[in-house]
Amino acid sequence: MSSSSPYDLIVIGSGPAGQKAAIQGAKSGKRVALIEQNREVGGACVYQGTIPSKTLRESALQMVQFLQATDVFEFRMRDDVKIASLMTRLNKVIRAHGAFMTEQVARNGIERFHGRAKFVSDREIQVKGLDGTTTTIAGNSIVIATGSRPRVPDNIPIDHEHILDSDSILS
Repeated sequence: MSSSSPYDLIVIGSGPAGQKAAIQGAKSGKRVALIEQNREVGGACVYQGTIPSKTLRESALQMVQFLQATDVFEFRMRDDVKIASLMTRLNKVIRAHGAFMTEQVARNGIERFHGRAKFVSDREIQVKGLDGTTTTIAGNSIVIATGSRPRVPDNIPIDHEHILDSDSILS
């Protein structure tokens, strides 16, 4: 299936850079398409990187403060409750950020495509949707904002069991 008229701007990737590019284009009166390979907008920042790591860090710090304060009363929290509380908080924050970003994209009239993007020409992108359908869209300008990968130092083997990176720690 092909989209009829070309978009003014196609943005590939819905992380912080892609989302800002798409919103700026929409605010400038452009017809914008946003392509994200996952089901939700936000990219690794929301689901694997910045938001989860900062949320876990802050939640752990708050939990330590709570536990130090409760030592006075000889109160103890079971270890499984500690982890469950951290994960509950993490999931709540991730859902809130994801919902905010989705609403922001919708509010600005940006058309979303969920699937893998592939250039078929210098102005056409084929999107293989998550449901298996294929759509080809054209655009006058295309921004590639597909994010980054975790850096793996040469001298440290990331085995995803004992040594984790930001992509594997929450999986």
